[in-house]
Amino acid sequence: MTRSLAHTGSLGARGHLVLAAALAAVACEACIGAAATAPPSPEREYARLKNRAEALYAEGSYARAQRLYEKAASGDLAEADSRWVAFRVADTMWRAKAVGTGSRRGDNTIFDDARSRLEALIAVVHSPDDRDRVWAEAHESLGDFFWIRRNSQNWSQGWPHYQEALAYWSAARDVELARRRYLHMVWQLAEPPWRLGD
Repeated sequence: MTRSLAHTGSLGARGHLVLAAALAAVACEACIGAAATAPPSPEREYARLKNRAEALYAEGSYARAQRLYEKAASGDLAEADSRWVAFRVADTMWRAKAVGTGSRRGDNTIFDDARSRLEALIAVVHSPDDRDRVWAEAHESLGDFFWIRRNSQNWSQGWPHYQEALAYWSAARDVELARRRYLHMVWQLAEPPWRLGD
């Protein structure tokens, strides 16, 4: 490609095709390079953070999951995503404190803050038609907060929350997810970690 574009008239049909292919390849490389260096969209960044945070949550790394969700909370999220993030931050907040060192003594501010946040997520739902997964998960988290948390074991406060969550999942349309969530709660009720010595 040492000729200038002004002299391409003498290339012939085949030469024009070769030149067009070469120019397309250069343009394609430039596009790929730009895509590789461009920051991900907010939606893709949130999906990445959520996937990693949920993996950490599943393995019981609540403090690390909380940090990722707090980072996600600073982004521009859709309303449903913002609600999920608010739930996970509150849920991981008390769970991280409960499994952390010093969880059996000292300041209860983190527990109180987490409980208030979970209760607020429930309180904004006024109609049964507006009950969503976050509403059910917040109830389950509060059930766990009162029932399975070491040094709490308060059945009378935990059961009403479990009851709401179980009712939600028993009528949910996503049968596979509902089955998993329902059975998980049943096992938590029957065999809380403190009863198993965990």
